[in-house]
Amino acid sequence: MAAITQQLSLSGLEHSASVIQNEIQALKTTTDGINTKVDSIDEHIKELDKELEDLTLEFKKMVEDQRKSANLQKAITELIRVRQEIEQKYGNYTVIRQTMLGVLQATDAALVKKTTISQVSEELMLSTPQYWLAPCLVAIAGWISNDKELAERAIKEAMKRDAEKTAIAMALICRRNGRIETGYEWLSIYFEKQNATNFSEESFTYIDAYVNGVFGPDTHHSCQGYVAKWIDDVRGNKSNFEASQIETWKEYCSRFSKDISQEYPDLAKAVPEYSRINNCLGNIQSLGDIRMNFKDIMEAFVDQESMKKAVDAELVRLISNYDSAEMDIRKEEEYLSLVKYFGGDEEQAKEEMQNRESKRLKHKLDFIEQMSSEITSGKETTPSKKKTAVTFLGAYINQGANKYVAESKSAFPDEITVNIDKWSGRSRDGSELEQLSREYEGQMQQARESAIAFANNTMPNLLLIFSIACFAIAAVSYLAVGSLPLAIVLAVAGLGLFLYRFKVKNDINKNIERINSSYDSSIALGKAELKRVLTQWSEVKKIVNSFDETTDAKVVA
Repeated sequence: MAAITQQLSLSGLEHSASVIQNEIQALKTTTDGINTKVDSIDEHIKELDKELEDLTLEFKKMVEDQRKSANLQKAITELIRVRQEIEQKYGNYTVIRQTMLGVLQATDAALVKKTTISQVSEELMLSTPQYWLAPCLVAIAGWISNDKELAERAIKEAMKRDAEKTAIAMALICRRNGRIETGYEWLSIYFEKQNATNFSEESFTYIDAYVNGVFGPDTHHSCQGYVAKWIDDVRGNKSNFEASQIETWKEYCSRFSKDISQEYPDLAKAVPEYSRINNCLGNIQSLGDIRMNFKDIMEAFVDQESMKKAVDAELVRLISNYDSAEMDIRKEEEYLSLVKYFGGDEEQAKEEMQNRESKRLKHKLDFIEQMSSEITSGKETTPSKKKTAVTFLGAYINQGANKYVAESKSAFPDEITVNIDKWSGRSRDGSELEQLSREYEGQMQQARESAIAFANNTMPNLLLIFSIACFAIAAVSYLAVGSLPLAIVLAVAGLGLFLYRFKVKNDINKNIERINSSYDSSIALGKAELKRVLTQWSEVKKIVNSFDETTDAKVVA
């Protein structure tokens, strides 16, 4: 009965387990279905997100396109207005510029009647009551017509409107027409108005042309004193002027510094002070290259014809430039034109405008800096400008070169440390070879003795003691105990230790021979290296001392 009850109980449990398993399977199926639906919904959401992102981008693009389109239409409308305003206010300015250039070309070719030039210039004068170039045009017409009184009145008016531009324009025009003395009068006026602490590249171009005779001989020395005056002005305006100039040229000279490690390899390897030696000697040895550099500058061919074309180009640029009164509206026109060009993209137009403004920016330095930059900046320039700069700055260049060498000489060591193997010694002039060789060899001999002592260990003595002990114990074992086998074993062991002692002793002797050979070789090589180091140190010190006694760092004759 109990068995039947147990069987029924087990059957019920199996049935319950089967039901539970079926329920679990059903639940898993349901869960899998839900997961599938969730995955499907997730994919659908991702697709919706992508579609929404695409729509957003399209919307932004549409808004941006509409904005650009509106900007474009606005720029086109504003451009029409601005150009109309330019034409109304400054149209005659453009005509005057074109006429002035035309008159210069016509007078060169003698193709236009004097009366025509006079009539045109006077009409333009009436239409531009503020523009400095208009009375200049009248003055030129007066010169052409030999109407001196008209020319003088016109020049006075031009000077009232813009004295600096009038002076340089007339100086350049006089140069074109071979009126040397009058040209120098105008050039002197222009130079008089220059600020030495705020000097432009264009102004230095005219200085360069003057120094190199492009304006002709300055027989009355009309402009001779201005360069010295500007240098004095800069010097008086800067408390650190001298130091700044010397530092500038010291840094320039440092570009020529040499690494002479290849010439003195042993010195470079064994002497920790070598970087200071290398710096000093490298600077001294570079002076030849520096002198040749400045010699090439001073002896460079100056092409006067090219320089004349350059100053004529400056005249054309001066005449062609917009007047300060019209600059703002001209920039507005340029910006609106860029907006139109970039299809209404104002940001791109602003960026391009900033790039153009940066290129147009006149970099003004003081007179000395302007000259120095012709050589030190690495910018593209002419041989004549470099030559002019060196002519006036030669004294400062030489002082900079002296400092370039002097600073490295001040760090040049009075004596050196020589490190060979694990030995160190000191030398003042390289004459201590015998003494230092003894010191070096003495330290190496001590090192040899220590190595031999370490190699010649106590192992052979220990082996002898152990072998004797084995023989003694064997004898005792046999005589006292009567154990022959033990005695034989101990005797054999003692004999083995005694014989092994000879092998160990032989190995030690061979090792000592190797140590002696190695130290003999090291000592010989070390002494040879020490000799080379001291020889090179002596040579270097003689060069530096010889420079001190016979030479200075003058690099500009």
